[in-house]
Amino acid sequence: MLKYPQMPVSSLKGVKHVYFLGIAGQLMSALACVAKDFGFRISGSDDHAYSPATDYLKKHRIPYTEGHRPENVSRPDLIVLGNHIRPDNPELLHVLKHRLPLVSYPQMVRLLFPAAKYRLVVAGTHGKSTTTSLLGWILDQAGLNPTVLIGARSQNFRSSFRLGGKDLLVIEGDEYTSSCLDATPKFLYYRPTHAILTSIELDHVDIFDTWTKQADAFSKFAATVSRNLLLCGDTLNESALKLTTRARIEKYGLGNFDWQAVNITVKDGHTLFDVLHDSRFVGKFVSPLAGTHYVQDVLSAIALASSLGVSPASIAKSLATFKGVGQRFEIVSDRHGAIVISDYAHHPTAIKATLEATKARYPGQRLWAVYEPHTFTRIKGLLPQFAHSFDSAEQTVIADIFPARENALAGLVHAKDIVAAANSHPGIRYIATPDAVLEHLKTRLQKGDVVLIMAVGKFGELAQKLAGHLKSHPLK
Repeated sequence: MLKYPQMPVSSLKGVKHVYFLGIAGQLMSALACVAKDFGFRISGSDDHAYSPATDYLKKHRIPYTEGHRPENVSRPDLIVLGNHIRPDNPELLHVLKHRLPLVSYPQMVRLLFPAAKYRLVVAGTHGKSTTTSLLGWILDQAGLNPTVLIGARSQNFRSSFRLGGKDLLVIEGDEYTSSCLDATPKFLYYRPTHAILTSIELDHVDIFDTWTKQADAFSKFAATVSRNLLLCGDTLNESALKLTTRARIEKYGLGNFDWQAVNITVKDGHTLFDVLHDSRFVGKFVSPLAGTHYVQDVLSAIALASSLGVSPASIAKSLATFKGVGQRFEIVSDRHGAIVISDYAHHPTAIKATLEATKARYPGQRLWAVYEPHTFTRIKGLLPQFAHSFDSAEQTVIADIFPARENALAGLVHAKDIVAAANSHPGIRYIATPDAVLEHLKTRLQKGDVVLIMAVGKFGELAQKLAGHLKSHPLK
């Protein structure tokens, strides 16, 4: 790894022009828009930029250059380095050669909010984006004017961010490395006053090759929380985490914890439940999200918002209008004979939970699972866990692995290995490409079928293409 000081810039004093190297990522484009709203002149570059990041940049009139060339950089006051930028990037090499001021995405977040009264961070293997989006929406509707940064598109904010003030930050906390120059997990830079920790499972196998190493990163994160730390009691073993934190720890979940969801029922696609705090009744809530894993996420947002003084009535009203997050159980079409749902689930545990929730929401209907695996190292490291991930689906299609940053590792594992790992599933098969999957579905879907497409990148467009086909060829 190339060497560079971890925090070469201690403040934004005197900084006027900020250049984002890798501006068209979901997180980087959001941060660029926030920085511009705070009064900075913003520009940047990226390779193969695409929507929705490009839409955010255009809407906020932020110029960017397609492609990476040293002459793009010029002489800004500060450069923000995107996580997806590789060490051999020509612009990065230029920046290092000339010793230009450089920070990573999480470092820039810290610089933008040096004196925030509240820094709320949602971390964990599962549920971060949904919980962050919901928490931001609750605080927005309560009139607290939060700045919100999410790793996915909020359907309420219609973007992956909300422009707000400097006193209250709500951010999704990612444990992945900060940049190619800095292996520090992103969330260790945020120094939260309040935090939610949803779960910990071995996930980023390219960074943490054992659960112990990944758990150690989360333990270090917990140690940075100053006031309140909410842990999911259903999924987290506090003693195994070796937590040492000055924050007040409270547990939440479906069991007998400090914050508890009880009397859970599902009606008309909504989840109804009561909330108790220290065994005292807090209120009745209705969530538009299906599945007990979403009840846990919603409960954590209720608990944290309550600690900031938001009333149960205000929270319930916000929850009733919550539209979810893009590609998180997003119903793309529920007409024309079949239901098409887009989701981001890529970890075996998340796949299993999402399919079980889908089956519970649509009992008696045939369920199709379409899965685009994500990164070779993750699939290789978690392969045995896929054995029963797809059990709730009658039909399962496994497509080619999306490499993301791992193009050089194509020989490590193949999508067919997932099919072999789940060979007890009678309806599982491998179909390489989204176009081939679409043709397969066109000829085999029946009226009443439910299709859950779990994908990343442009494969996720399959849901829209299938919905378009059903509109012109409805099932009867």
